[in-house]
Amino acid sequence: MHIYNINFSIRVFETSQEQPHFSMAGGKTILTIKSNKQLFNPNASVIIADPFLFLNGDTLYLFYEHLTRWFGTGRICMRSTKDLKTWTEEKNVLVEPFHLSFPFVFEDGGKVYMLPETGGDKSITLYEAEDDTLTHWRKVKKLKEDNEPWYDSVIHKKDGKYYLFTGHDDDVQQVQHLFVSDKLTGPYEEHPASPICVGRDKARNAGSLIEIDGSLYRPVQVCLNSYGEQTSVMRIEKLTPTEYNEIPYKLNIIDTEQAPYKSGGHQWSQVEFLGRKVIATDYREKNYNVIETFRKAVYVLKTKH
Repeated sequence: MHIYNINFSIRVFETSQEQPHFSMAGGKTILTIKSNKQLFNPNASVIIADPFLFLNGDTLYLFYEHLTRWFGTGRICMRSTKDLKTWTEEKNVLVEPFHLSFPFVFEDGGKVYMLPETGGDKSITLYEAEDDTLTHWRKVKKLKEDNEPWYDSVIHKKDGKYYLFTGHDDDVQQVQHLFVSDKLTGPYEEHPASPICVGRDKARNAGSLIEIDGSLYRPVQVCLNSYGEQTSVMRIEKLTPTEYNEIPYKLNIIDTEQAPYKSGGHQWSQVEFLGRKVIATDYREKNYNVIETFRKAVYVLKTKH
């Protein structure tokens, strides 16, 4: 066991349109949301991660997970901006009795939805924004409720079909499944090609699908040695109700030679806003918080007995 824990923080930056796809080169920082690394803080914010950018009208929203204490319960928070200079203060927008993370937010039929990770509830649950502020959400439906801890789910609509990409672990590997439906609210049937990907280097989603110049990309987490160490990108070559194919497009897009990414990161979200390419990532840092390290040691000992 390490004598430290791993914190996650968020960086939002902009790059020029001329930069290659999924490049961090020349990035100018717009916003940083840092976790807390005080040695003796008993309720430190240790995970501020899974950033999702969502453009709605003249406002850019940033949704993310905020976890206080390593063995606490994650909640969904949001900030917004109209000019990339001034951001609102953090707001709690979705809190449940169980852990929440990976707040995938999207629009469909003029309404705004969120599909956060609700694996702690053994479900995949869809929420809808109750007003234009996107600060209040109501539960719409459990898209899957089969007592399985699905994680990091996203939905992509293509040619009138809804494709649900979601992760699951077997005893050894991470596995990406694909489901398809005629309606957003389901029912979702497993795709004939599912599971579509197996492996700790390319199965788990690292953000929503990204469409660039007619091509569709799936950012993926790299967890070969440890959780959250890197991010790669798969390019989807075929997506129909009966066929699916993807190939590696760009490996290890987090530039671990530059600060603050020395320890890696596991999320990538991007949009075009005010004529700029805006990208949100998270990044890992070592945390020597004494209280969190003690909690981790107790947890490990308990799980071994």
